[in-house]
Amino acid sequence: MKLRGAGLRPALGQRGAILLVVLVLIAVVALGTSSLTLDTSAQQQRRNEEELLFVGEQYRQAVDDYVRRSPTGRRQFPAKLADLVADNRFPQPRRHLRKLFRDPVNPNEDWVLIKVGNAIVGLHSSSKGVPFRKTGFSLNQTEFASASSYANWHFVSSMRVAINARDPVKPGAGTTPGLTGSPSPLPGR
Repeated sequence: MKLRGAGLRPALGQRGAILLVVLVLIAVVALGTSSLTLDTSAQQQRRNEEELLFVGEQYRQAVDDYVRRSPTGRRQFPAKLADLVADNRFPQPRRHLRKLFRDPVNPNEDWVLIKVGNAIVGLHSSSKGVPFRKTGFSLNQTEFASASSYANWHFVSSMRVAINARDPVKPGAGTTPGLTGSPSPLPGR
């Protein structure tokens, strides 16, 4: 009987070692999978950032184009984002933007419109996410380097004209959430 008991002990010890190796392998695979998932999500966030920069610039340029091509000689800003897709100030509607784009970093929310009176002078994301990118911005985006969230990446028209004598355009003066361009009075008015 001693032989039987002695023969079982090494077999149990080998099983324990195999079990330990299997558990270590499972832990290594789990860590690898979790770091791959984090890597993939970081890559997706970086792609969304690049798309936000592209789309935001498209809106900024479309607002500039809308103002620059005002037909009456009196430069006007759009009252709603849809005006950038179909500018009905002309007999044949003009397009300053191909389509209305969703916010790539916060696609379930509307853009936050930067308005002066009823005029849209720019927009920004409502996302409080922290940007990865801190360098390599265009001249229109230099302040983005110090932004603490995507909501601080403001895409504002470079046009500096008065909407009327009472409301000079001051980018970032008032904001209103929404995609429709609903009126938003300036704070304190």
